[in-house]
Amino acid sequence: MRGCFVLFALLLSCSTFRRGEKINIVIPEESFKAGIELFERGKYNEAIKKFKEVLYVTGYGDLANKSQYYISLSYFKLKDYDQAILEFRTLLENYTGLGDTIKASALLYLARAYNEKHKNLYLDISEIDMGLYYAQRLKGMGIFSDSADKVISEILYKKATKLLLEAD
Repeated sequence: MRGCFVLFALLLSCSTFRRGEKINIVIPEESFKAGIELFERGKYNEAIKKFKEVLYVTGYGDLANKSQYYISLSYFKLKDYDQAILEFRTLLENYTGLGDTIKASALLYLARAYNEKHKNLYLDISEIDMGLYYAQRLKGMGIFSDSADKVISEILYKKATKLLLEAD
């Protein structure tokens, strides 16, 4: 009996909760729904927080795949292209069971992020090539082919212009 009391006292002393302190319980479906609503209203930073709540609770699966996609897309909308690239690559490389539409959309936005990042033609050409790589992967999927062609055209024009600038 004394052992149970000691164990209870030990657990109670390790608790970081204080009386009256609010405990935030995350329900993944509700966090995802709230994230979508915030995303649609253009509140991308707040949406990212909600989608990350889903990832912390669910780990992987369909809801996590969609949350990671919207995290990536939110960074793209915020014009934080470096973070968008990182998040889209994480989605494509680490999340399994992605539907073709999400995968194709991720490739398209990944190519666009590299393209937008390089409005400055004096940046490294290898990253321009990465945008081309992802756009060509998208074109190979046969989904969003017109969008892939447009991004490929923009990137090739940018690359040609950059090479001409370097030649001068």
